[in-house]
Amino acid sequence: MSIIHFEDVSKRYRLNTHGQSVFSSARNLLQRMTGGQIADEHVLWALRNVELSIEAGEMVGIIGRNGAGKSTMLKLLSKVAYPTSGRVETRGRLSAMIELGAGFHPDLSGRDNIFLSGAIQGLRKAEIARLVEPITEFAELQAFIDTPVKYYSSGMYARLGFAIVQQIESEILLIDEVLSVGDASFRRKCLDRMRQMHAEGRTIILVTHDTWSITSFCTRALMMHKGQVESDGTPNEVITRYRQFERDEWLSRSHDAHESVSTELQIESIAYLTLEGEPTTEVDHDGMLIRVHYHAFKPVDEPVCVVRIRRLDGLVCCSIDTANIDMLTLPFIEGRGYFEARLPFLSLVSDMYVAEATIQHRRLPMILAREMGEVFRVKGKIVDASVNGVFIQKVFWSASVLENAPME
Repeated sequence: MSIIHFEDVSKRYRLNTHGQSVFSSARNLLQRMTGGQIADEHVLWALRNVELSIEAGEMVGIIGRNGAGKSTMLKLLSKVAYPTSGRVETRGRLSAMIELGAGFHPDLSGRDNIFLSGAIQGLRKAEIARLVEPITEFAELQAFIDTPVKYYSSGMYARLGFAIVQQIESEILLIDEVLSVGDASFRRKCLDRMRQMHAEGRTIILVTHDTWSITSFCTRALMMHKGQVESDGTPNEVITRYRQFERDEWLSRSHDAHESVSTELQIESIAYLTLEGEPTTEVDHDGMLIRVHYHAFKPVDEPVCVVRIRRLDGLVCCSIDTANIDMLTLPFIEGRGYFEARLPFLSLVSDMYVAEATIQHRRLPMILAREMGEVFRVKGKIVDASVNGVFIQKVFWSASVLENAPME
């Protein structure tokens, strides 16, 4: 028997109708009084006909764009909200961290809020008292535990919230994207703790935009889109589908309406290879090859290949091109071929990236072809508080102590 079950679940929200005409307001009021349907333009279906079962002991990652319905699913599970239609069933105690500061009273101290949260979960005072010290220690808030939480930063809220839910004995744990506000080292600590809880047999639902967390920690993944489960399977299968979806959306959004794209040239693929020429989607800092395969159906004059490496948030980390490479100043290209960029040292910080390639005319502001590659990963610790930024800079430090240095 499933520990979580959604049976044809839909959730509808009425949008703010402030500013609508008197006629529209009166019509919607009459429809509500008579049990009729509200006009579609004033309704948002956060979930639509969701069928889903989750077995005990699974660790499920839920991914999707903002507004896809991920957080709504967790709110229905934790009974913060109720479905418009359908049925949501859970078995066993459930603890949730689905909104920053949810359940906390701002005027109470961190310690008092631990007791409040425990009482909401049905724990006796003596049981809660035994949990205060381990919660405080995990949250690393010993110096602030008796401070009113209204003075906490968002990161401190996240620390206390997760520390509480991970200590409460429950069969199901729900974690929303709120962990993203914490620092990197604490996020890693939380993920390690979730791995431990999963090994103990607890069922964990993790909503996140971090694909690495899902592929590294989860046993199953769901992709939500427009209130429905678009994909359900292994983490690698679902993340591949999600990346393809993001890539297609990104490519369509980033396409400039003023660009002229030729029908005579097509970029067929963008390949990532090791320096030895082996195909890969994971590279290290020793370097990589990027091959842009094209098909010119007719001779294309004076082509220039441009490759931009983007972080997954869209930031252009670097841009390279063939414009000033004498040996690649080609009068034309025809048929199939490829441009290859050899990066002997990859100075990018360990993270997820994608290569965007364009072939354009050397002298004219004309994009002849454009394509986005798949996602690749630069190996290393992605979640590392000591590493941030875009690139790694080799540096040689020195220090000296000046004797009798003048005081400023």
